[in-house]
Amino acid sequence: MTQEHDAETVKRVAMAIAQNGFGRPWDDFLPVNAQDTDHSDLMEYARAAISAMPARKVSADTVRLDAIAANYWDLRCIPVPTGQGDADVDWEIVEHHEGKKGDVVIAQAYGDDPRVAIDRAIAGDKP
Repeated sequence: MTQEHDAETVKRVAMAIAQNGFGRPWDDFLPVNAQDTDHSDLMEYARAAISAMPARKVSADTVRLDAIAANYWDLRCIPVPTGQGDADVDWEIVEHHEGKKGDVVIAQAYGDDPRVAIDRAIAGDKP
């Protein structure tokens, strides 16, 4: 088995296999039975079924959004005038504080990619 699984998840899958695969409720099976399918067999089938499932891949953008949500950060775009009546965009991450400190810019990125600012905030790189 390549993945570790918590016992509660394995048991829930085993119970589903009993009901949906064998057409019998979990309680109809004995904990140990050398002559027939038992709880131990169902748990092993459940572990095999769970291991066969593809691992959930977490994208880098999911990690970034989770960090913004968990820390209550704001992602702000700031116009940077180019001097020709136009502007480029930079990004900053703002952390909120009560009292005199107020809102604090904790990370900045100079360019079009907001991911750079988020990554800097996650890494703790101060502007």
